[in-house]
Amino acid sequence: MFINEYDYFINGVLKTSETTLKNVQKDIKANYTTHKIPKKNGERIIHAIKKDSDLYNLQKNLCLHFLDTIPLPKPVIGFVKDENYVRFLSQHIGKRYFLRLDINSFFDTVNRKMLQKTFKEFFPGSDNTSLSTFIDLCTIDGKLPQGAVTSPVISNIVFRRIDQRILKYCQNFDDVYISKRSNKESITYTRYADDLLFSSDIIDFSKNAFFMGMIISILKDNGFTVNKTKTRCSTNEISFSGFVLGRDVHLSRKKLHELNKVIYFFNKADEHSYKKYRLNKAVFTSGDWLAKINSLELEGPFGQKKSFKTPEELLNYLCGFRSFLLLILRENPNGSPHMEQLDKKIHKLEEIIDLILCHT
Repeated sequence: MFINEYDYFINGVLKTSETTLKNVQKDIKANYTTHKIPKKNGERIIHAIKKDSDLYNLQKNLCLHFLDTIPLPKPVIGFVKDENYVRFLSQHIGKRYFLRLDINSFFDTVNRKMLQKTFKEFFPGSDNTSLSTFIDLCTIDGKLPQGAVTSPVISNIVFRRIDQRILKYCQNFDDVYISKRSNKESITYTRYADDLLFSSDIIDFSKNAFFMGMIISILKDNGFTVNKTKTRCSTNEISFSGFVLGRDVHLSRKKLHELNKVIYFFNKADEHSYKKYRLNKAVFTSGDWLAKINSLELEGPFGQKKSFKTPEELLNYLCGFRSFLLLILRENPNGSPHMEQLDKKIHKLEEIIDLILCHT
């Protein structure tokens, strides 16, 4: 899609008036609330766009009528409709060697200069007003804010040429090995936001510094750097972000710890009982049962401790966990021992949800 005229940009893409647009541009930051969330080496700043703001509606229209129409390369999984993190991993199931690279400050690295270079092809002509306005609406202080509607899809579009170059390099790297081997080999590459994952059956990435060096060089040529502390080379299986990838994709013990705490809480029964896995309905005879749940200090998605004010909030948390587990189950091969165990946990979780519904 190409945007040739400013009037079309306002009326056909943004679906707004010039007066509303100018009012938004006067103070972009006023349309956001800023907060910080902890991470391992400091904190992450989130600029959450206000859903009742005019800028929110403009960004939604930018996605719907412009950004979402731009095709992306096959390796891109993150921020793509009908894709998910498990799918990002599952395409590497069964491979022998793995390489994971993480990009430093992914959103903050995407600056105004990058946006002008990337999107100028979609705004042809001598009038740069539309392109400049587009960048104004999608940035804070010249960078992509985490929490804007448009930031995820824009980051993918900025990275589009890089993904294509990396994919082409993987294919060319294969050709070198194909000439020396009888069986064709393929390096699988997928990307989820700032996570780049490579896998192979014959190329040991830990012993092939040239391959990793070339990927890092491609990223550097385009303004991105790698977080070396998160670089992982592994054989047979690789673990990161709470997942273990090998013959299947399953959750790490640490990731399952929160679910196991809940299951154990509701499974508390007489230690001499032969019905070891029967749910303990006596939990609800105590008026402070929800407070006891809170004392477990269950973790939310960003590592913060959860505190449930009502049973409904607890149910939402458990139902969300159930959906997440079902997603993992769906993306994995049948018959995996890990999946059989996960299936049992899902059934136990469903029993707990039903039990809470019956007693509240």
